[in-house]
Amino acid sequence: MSDPDVQPDASPDAGDDLRAAVFAGAGQSTQPPRPCEHCDHEPSDLSAAATPLEVDLRTLQTAASSAHTFIGAYRELLSKHQQAVRALIRARRHNEELHAQARPPWDMARAYVDFAQHRYDVSQERVRQVEQQEADTRQVNEQLRDELKELAALKLRYSILEETSADAYARLLQYTVSVERCPFSERGPPRVVWSTLFRPTKVCRSYSVWRSVPRACKVTRDKPLPVAKSPRSPHPLTQDMLNVCDERDRFHQELKELKPLLDTAESSRDTVLQDLFQLQQKHADLLKSHTDLERYYSQWKARVEDLDRESRQLRRDLGHARRPRDRSALGQENYQLRRDLDRARRRLDDSTLSQENRRLRRDLDQVRQQLAGSADAADLQAARLEIRVRGEKIAELESLLAKANERRAQLHRVHERTVDKLDSANRTVQGLRRDLESLRGSRHTDRLQAAKRRIQELTQELDSLRGDGGHARLQTAEHKVEDLTRELNSTRRQHAQAEDSLQGAHEACRKVNAERDYLIKDRDDAVQNLKHVQSRVSHHEAEIAKVGQLRRERDGFRQELDQLRQEQGKIATQVAQLTAQLGQLSQDRDAAVSKRDEAIREGQKYYESHRDLLAQIADMQHSY
Repeated sequence: MSDPDVQPDASPDAGDDLRAAVFAGAGQSTQPPRPCEHCDHEPSDLSAAATPLEVDLRTLQTAASSAHTFIGAYRELLSKHQQAVRALIRARRHNEELHAQARPPWDMARAYVDFAQHRYDVSQERVRQVEQQEADTRQVNEQLRDELKELAALKLRYSILEETSADAYARLLQYTVSVERCPFSERGPPRVVWSTLFRPTKVCRSYSVWRSVPRACKVTRDKPLPVAKSPRSPHPLTQDMLNVCDERDRFHQELKELKPLLDTAESSRDTVLQDLFQLQQKHADLLKSHTDLERYYSQWKARVEDLDRESRQLRRDLGHARRPRDRSALGQENYQLRRDLDRARRRLDDSTLSQENRRLRRDLDQVRQQLAGSADAADLQAARLEIRVRGEKIAELESLLAKANERRAQLHRVHERTVDKLDSANRTVQGLRRDLESLRGSRHTDRLQAAKRRIQELTQELDSLRGDGGHARLQTAEHKVEDLTRELNSTRRQHAQAEDSLQGAHEACRKVNAERDYLIKDRDDAVQNLKHVQSRVSHHEAEIAKVGQLRRERDGFRQELDQLRQEQGKIATQVAQLTAQLGQLSQDRDAAVSKRDEAIREGQKYYESHRDLLAQIADMQHSY
């Protein structure tokens, strides 16, 4: 064993329990040894404790060398892993650079696709708006037709109401005459008063009758009423007059409601008249063109007939001239020369030179067929075909554009000619409209109201005169009644004339509506054709402008696509290599980890197996 005064060879900073247990005896006191941790009794034989022992540390050296080898392999594996990580980072950066290079072409293509989609959406929205406008126009036309039907029905009701009012007025006159002839003692209070007092619903419906109640009641209060007589039932003529007043008010209300519809119909009529004038002008232009064509056709036909006659005459003269020539010696000589020329041609065709020429032509045709079957010839033929097609399309577009410009100028001239006619027509229509409104509304209605008011006043005066017994005033009132009757007859005649004018106006409206439908149809067809031509022109112009740009972009995209494919192949190769390296590194790391775990397990097993022995050795060294 070693000297207790000598320091051990191991380093003091080693924290291993095994080394601490082996070299713990240095510098201790000479007291009795402490009990062993793994033994139940102290050593009894001191001589045995003082006997020197030999310890075999080769297993520990082997474990240390294995651990050192494992640490070296682990460090090497770690360095390889770091190299693989750096290579992966470089590959990712290169991939990002490639993506950055490919991003501008992709953004450009994406912007073009978005632009095309936006244009398509805008065109679809315009188509939808046009369809919606067409549906709204059709609905407005249907409403106008329904309103015209309602106007006819109202006209019929108005005629019936006129007949009813005329009948009621005739009965009113009869009642007035009967009242004048009947003595006042046999009559009760005025029937207008009784009907007003005992029928409040009629009073509420007729404001004019309600206003006549106080005057009638005043006249009645001033006179003594018979005691034995009860109120009589209202006269039928009173009920008819009330009904006539109600019908008149309702009819005026309906006229007020129909006035906006009439204004709308008149505005539609004005629009239709404008279209009618345009189409009439167009029809006049077409008739003029047709007349010019007929005149030109007749002139050319006469000229063709003259040329035909001259041709027949020349043929006859030529026939007459050929017959003497064929019979002459010169004609026979020409015939003989033609026969000799035919024989020489047949001999030349049968000669060797002609056969050689035919062979060379066949060879030339074969060479041309071979050239035509090659790829260059096919591309050249396709290019020629494309050039010819595009030239034809450009010529067609130019002709369409010229026709569209000519049509636009023609429509502009037609519009200018139509505006002047429309102004005069609008002034005429406005005058007729004012006359119709004056006949319909103010004059007839005012006269009718004045006549009714005068009838009421005259009735009241007759009642008062009969009550007072004034014969002279009664005759004056009768004269007034006759004058009023004559005035009413004149008013009826004027009303009949106004009705005739209204009938003519409605008939003209119906004709105008029919012409408007026809004109609207023609106008829609013309507008549709013009829009179709303009759309075709714009579409072809856009296609012609985009062909060159699309070809250049296609070539650029193809080049960039080839470059991207090459770079993609390189990146795929590098990724495969890196994947293989990572797999190999993973295998090496797993092998090193397994070796490390195995070495650790072996060291633990060795320590567990020799822990008791090492503890005894440490105790012995301590006691020694």
